[in-house]
Amino acid sequence: MRGFRIFGEYLFEYFVITLLLILSIVLVLPFVPMYVGIISYFTHKRNDRMLKDIFITIKENLGIIIKFTILEVIILVVSLLNIYFFMGNWEGFNIVILVLSYIALFIGIVFLAHAPMIIIGMRLTLRQLIFNCILFFFGGIANSLISILAIAGLMVLASYYPHLAILVVYFVPLIVSYFTLKSFRVFKAKKLNISVHELIEKENKDIYFEDPKI
Repeated sequence: MRGFRIFGEYLFEYFVITLLLILSIVLVLPFVPMYVGIISYFTHKRNDRMLKDIFITIKENLGIIIKFTILEVIILVVSLLNIYFFMGNWEGFNIVILVLSYIALFIGIVFLAHAPMIIIGMRLTLRQLIFNCILFFFGGIANSLISILAIAGLMVLASYYPHLAILVVYFVPLIVSYFTLKSFRVFKAKKLNISVHELIEKENKDIYFEDPKI
């Protein structure tokens, strides 16, 4: 019976998170705030996760989330529209626009992969957020690439098989939260001048979460 209960909890979580993500993507502007909230949700241990934490995270970080949302939506929408529009035309100046659009899209994905964990764990301005995203990328390239590939893979899948993308969208923030949390712990441990192992021990004792932002 316990196995069925656990399976039911996972299934419920899967459907709710998937629904929240799909609705936010369709509405465009709520996507980034919802994505940040869900990343925060997945950083909690399985038994400590509560759906209300998604909205608490959004409320507590609303100022920086709004600024980041505007920046991210502009980057992603403009780059994606340019790519779809110029993809079939490789002549003249269009190639330059297409290349610049791919570069902008990559930058947008890098921000999307790293910014949520930084927003959750730090108090900072938009300029500091952008700078820290770059630091995170070069500070843990392996973790960063996995997170970036998860987001980029979903985008590609959504372009060709949107129905399949709906089924796996739940796993993208799950993967991103896992690997970016690893990078953030390294960053946090350096700030506190302790080892990652000591930091994890503090997290397990709930000491770390008394003042989670740096």
